[in-house]
Amino acid sequence: MADVSTVSSQMDAMVAQYQETLSQPVYKLQDQQSTLNNQLSALSQLKSKLGALSTDVTNFAIGGTASPLLTYAVNSSNTSYMTATATAAAVQGSHSLKVSQLASNDTLLSNLIASSSESGLTANTDYSFSMGVGSADARALTVHVTGTTNNDVLHALADAVNNDSVLNQTMTATVIKISSTQSRLVFTAKNSGASNAITSIAGDFNSVLGLDGVDFTNRTASTSSAAGFVKSGNAAEVLNSKFAVDGIDIVRETNDIDDVVPGVTFSLKAPQADTDSPLSMQVAVDKDTVKKQIQQFITDYNGVMTYLQTNTQSDPTTKARGTLSSDPSAVSLRSILRQMVGGAVGGVKSGYPSTLSGIGITIGSDGQLSLSDSATLDSALTTDIHKVADLFTNAAGNGIADIMKTRLDQYTSYGGSIASESYGISQQVQDITDRITAMNAQIAKKADDYRTQFAEIQVLIDQASRTSQFVSTFASG
Repeated sequence: MADVSTVSSQMDAMVAQYQETLSQPVYKLQDQQSTLNNQLSALSQLKSKLGALSTDVTNFAIGGTASPLLTYAVNSSNTSYMTATATAAAVQGSHSLKVSQLASNDTLLSNLIASSSESGLTANTDYSFSMGVGSADARALTVHVTGTTNNDVLHALADAVNNDSVLNQTMTATVIKISSTQSRLVFTAKNSGASNAITSIAGDFNSVLGLDGVDFTNRTASTSSAAGFVKSGNAAEVLNSKFAVDGIDIVRETNDIDDVVPGVTFSLKAPQADTDSPLSMQVAVDKDTVKKQIQQFITDYNGVMTYLQTNTQSDPTTKARGTLSSDPSAVSLRSILRQMVGGAVGGVKSGYPSTLSGIGITIGSDGQLSLSDSATLDSALTTDIHKVADLFTNAAGNGIADIMKTRLDQYTSYGGSIASESYGISQQVQDITDRITAMNAQIAKKADDYRTQFAEIQVLIDQASRTSQFVSTFASG
């Protein structure tokens, strides 16, 4: 009789062979599933690359003064005194600027106060305080004083100002510790200029702060120990910025000026000496920034074209096929994109370039874009930046970016062709998964049945063998 382990091993081998035979259709389904998953991955990568290109053209399709292609820069002859930026509303040209005075935030100091000395006020008592800022009515506060020292009073008053929902919009109060024994209370306007000046302080704290002798009209100057304004004198004279543009004297309440030169915001950094020469301020197209954006567009476009070339082609010799070679939408996209960047656009002004080649960008035989003539692009940007901007987007909506954005949205948007196709493939993958699961369950059941039948046959064989042995023994006896 055969060894039990040998029989078991033989049975396992036979069952495995049986399962392998039954699993051939499963393997075919798994191959299909792998192909579909590769298509899903390829479509996801294509959507990502198209998304990068779509971001470029969406930005380029922004018209008007918000267009990133209408980018200007301002060159200051000395950024220690002035820096500047420009918007698309700027006009190329040169200006002079002389900075005489910076705008400043009004600051009022209390007396130099002995911190631990008694204030003369009563603990746990409410006191009145009012403060005027700019043209607004004076703001009245009730200040609760818990301690009696000057230090207690200064902090109670500072907290009351800083916690008031009205005053804290325009003012801060800070207790500055001058030494271990002396402090000053400092009131500082949050905004610069005369319209934000401190116009009055009244109430029960003036004697403690030393403000009784401060003239708010003529703005008494502070000293190293006496209360007063850091910038004394007429508020408009001492708190506003003063500068001259192209020889014209100008006054503003801020150091960030955006309403003098159209489209230009310049920030005053420091006053110049009377003997200093005016600064030079050159407003020009920011060619480097614009060219960088255009180069990014070229790079992203070429990335899409290279990906499509790799994944949609079929090699007639090796019969190798790209992952998306059977996808008509992906196959046609390559030629569609090439047509969009290769043709002339409508809607540009007379004399403006209507093709990419007109600004130095050419298309190779492989469909790749290249900035082959940087001088032509520089010339277009220098003479009139709209020559470049209108090629990508214009009032007629026929610019390269306008057209490409519309077409790319059809591929990359939620519910677009790539999303729809990916959903359909995902459904196929899931259907195959379900079929494989069901088939594997059937195969497992058939294998178990086969194993059971084999075991039953083996039992009969064993029984027959024992019977045969008994008969032989009986006959020989």
